Amino acid sequence: MKKRLYETPLEKRGIVVIKPNGLNQAKIGKIIGNLVMSRHANTDREALLRIIDGFGDQNVRDVILACTDLQILIPHHEKITIYDTMKIFADATVKEILRQ
Repeated sequence: MKKRLYETPLEKRGIVVIKPNGLNQAKIGKIIGNLVMSRHANTDREALLRIIDGFGDQNVRDVILACTDLQILIPHHEKITIYDTMKIFADATVKEILRQ
């Protein structure tokens, strides 16, 4: 998040970016750590879902799961569009390869 990989290009296009607060960023960091170490539990999925639901309460319609591991827990949401960065990167890579 510090490198603003997504924020800068989105903001240049007039898209308002809302990031998780510090507490939720810490929770997400812990969830990612658990996923990477293959120690995740259903409580991780529930915690991530609560964070995303909280964005819905702020009238957020779209969420970018910027860590490619998070899609394992929540591939989609019933009210908020989830953007799977791994799929986006993979699709763009295939398009680029086929274009050459």
